[in-house]
Amino acid sequence: MPTHETRQLRVTGQVQGVGFRPFVFRLARQYGVHGLVTNRSSHVEILLQGETRQLDKVAEDIHRDAPGRIDTINS
Repeated sequence: MPTHETRQLRVTGQVQGVGFRPFVFRLARQYGVHGLVTNRSSHVEILLQGETRQLDKVAEDIHRDAPGRIDTINS
C-alpha cells in the first residue's frame, strides 16, 4: 500500500514573477498530488499532499527544471 504524507517546502532564490507557481501546479497535476504555493516576502512556500514517491518526484523536478534561480529548498 502506498504511503501518503504532507510535505512543506520552502524555496528561496529568484522564483517570484518567473512562472514558478504555474510550473509547480503542472508538476502537481502530472504526479497526482494536491497542495498550494504561497509567495512570502523572502521565499515561496509549497504545501503538498500525496504519495511519498510522487512527492519525491515533484521535489526532484523542482530542483532540476524550475524557472528562475533556486538558492535553497528546505523541507
